Amino acid sequence: SYYSAAGLYKIDWEILEERKLHLRVVIPFGCEADVYLPHSKEEPVTLPTGCYEWTYETDQPMRRLYHIELRLRDILDNPGVRKVLDEVVPGMSALPDSMQGWTVRELLSDPRIMQKNDETIKMLEKRLSHIW
Repeated sequence: SYYSAAGLYKIDWEILEERKLHLRVVIPFGCEADVYLPHSKEEPVTLPTGCYEWTYETDQPMRRLYHIELRLRDILDNPGVRKVLDEVVPGMSALPDSMQGWTVRELLSDPRIMQKNDETIKMLEKRLSHIW
């Protein structure tokens, strides 16, 4: 999103499938915007004030990237992530809600919680990067 002097320009997007993207754009009153559909061969369009939505096939696979800089609560909904965490760092997926706002790196680095060595961190990063 972008706050301009004329109002809020808002852009939301969601990966629906490996090659399907949903994009929503809101253009404030009295304004216009050049809209480019990411990973599309469509030409950009200039649109006036309004709310616009597109659901389209992308020209390349889309996927969510998992890594240890994400908050635990934001990645636990993926069964593959949960499985990797349970295998590499037993107990991490079962931490209380009060700790799930921490990034995985923060949790791994805090000796009061579950300090792990660099090798474990590298292995976890590698395994998370291969999850779709």
